[in-house]
Amino acid sequence: METWSSRLGFLLAAIGSAVDLGNIWRFSSVVGQNGGGAYLIPYLLAVFCFGVPLMILELAVGRHIKGDVVSSFGKIRTSFQIFGWLVCAIVLLILSYYLVITGWTLAYLIFYLMNLDVTFPEFTSSYQPVLYFVFSLLVTGLVVSLGVRKGIEKIASIMIPFALIILIAMAVYSTTLSGFGEGLSFFLTPIFQSLAISRSGVQPSVKLSSLCQWALGFLSPTVPTLTKIPAYLAPR
Repeated sequence: METWSSRLGFLLAAIGSAVDLGNIWRFSSVVGQNGGGAYLIPYLLAVFCFGVPLMILELAVGRHIKGDVVSSFGKIRTSFQIFGWLVCAIVLLILSYYLVITGWTLAYLIFYLMNLDVTFPEFTSSYQPVLYFVFSLLVTGLVVSLGVRKGIEKIASIMIPFALIILIAMAVYSTTLSGFGEGLSFFLTPIFQSLAISRSGVQPSVKLSSLCQWALGFLSPTVPTLTKIPAYLAPR
């Protein structure tokens, strides 16, 4: 069975799998709209009380069983395989969502390089999103087909550091923009009233469902890749 060439390769692949795009893309606005810095208190509690233990559990299951999510459920109990297939179906839907966004990103990178001024409504009303979606799907399939070392590990070793560099560059650049101070204040200024019980006495302003969604999305537990990735670790 093929294994990761190094612990670093495994780590980069796990990071690429686990870190949710939404926690980079929308997280700051969600925090600002739900109490600013105050939102981070229950969020971090949810991450460390639920997200981290679930992530460690899935990594341990994958390391021990060395199988995919369906066989992992099946080894616990044969009748549990249906849950593994259900998880795979959910991930298939998630993957289709991310491939659409990947296609959009690729399209506008090409538009930028070709100096084309294409508005988003113009883009989405044409056939181009479908073409870029199919292209993204084929590239993803190609990377996976190349295997653990030549495919996933190699692309993760390039893309994860590159993505980190882009994030740092964008963060530094944002400090030069007008309104940076106001945006930072909106993001981090705590509004503790958002954590209080609402007048109806039913729920706080920060909804538990939204909080758990972002906390679990940060580490992506319950996603089968966290079970599959450690299966390719070399035996100790």
